[in-house]
Amino acid sequence: MFTIETLRACSDNPEQLELLYRSATKAGQEEDFRQAVEVCYATAPDNLLYAAWHHRLVHEAPVSRRAATAWAWAAPLAVLNGLLFWWLSDSDFMLRVTNPFTGASQGFIPLLVLLAAPIAAAFVLAYLATAGWRRWGRAVGVGLALAAAAAYAIWVYPLAGTRPFQEQYLTLMAMHLPLLAWASVGIFLLLDNRDPAHRFAFLIKSL
Repeated sequence: MFTIETLRACSDNPEQLELLYRSATKAGQEEDFRQAVEVCYATAPDNLLYAAWHHRLVHEAPVSRRAATAWAWAAPLAVLNGLLFWWLSDSDFMLRVTNPFTGASQGFIPLLVLLAAPIAAAFVLAYLATAGWRRWGRAVGVGLALAAAAAYAIWVYPLAGTRPFQEQYLTLMAMHLPLLAWASVGIFLLLDNRDPAHRFAFLIKSL
């Protein structure tokens, strides 16, 4: 627990003030720390350490607010994504394989198996574009390309030949479309940030 007196005791000790800030953040008292810094800065405006912390916290506040606001987009998009998955999981949405010689058909896999990853990637792109990246043109372009790939897979599989070939095609698409969806999000994020740090961050977040 810190007080204004504790901050004043650190008026010439940058390391101790940094440790105090980290402790306050860990304890969920970041706002109390910010207010205490403002009080100290108001009473000692010539103190360079207080001035530095004042400007640091002033510029960090909008970032924190944006991060909190992002949940206002994340929650509805996640709910909408879940509802869409639930709707597509109905037995009416089955991909059927057909014998081209007899015309007999039977259900093979749910449509959701192919569309789950592209749909999830589309919602991730919508979230990223809305929550701060603001690259709507790129998000729409990547999303449309992903949708075209999924639609092409669904359109082409009946033309693959006999039932075993149709089943093999759908199995391959069920494995490759998730990779394409993952790569689509990566393209959106890394097109302007190709340095190793951003690539590593994307890989870590993908796990």
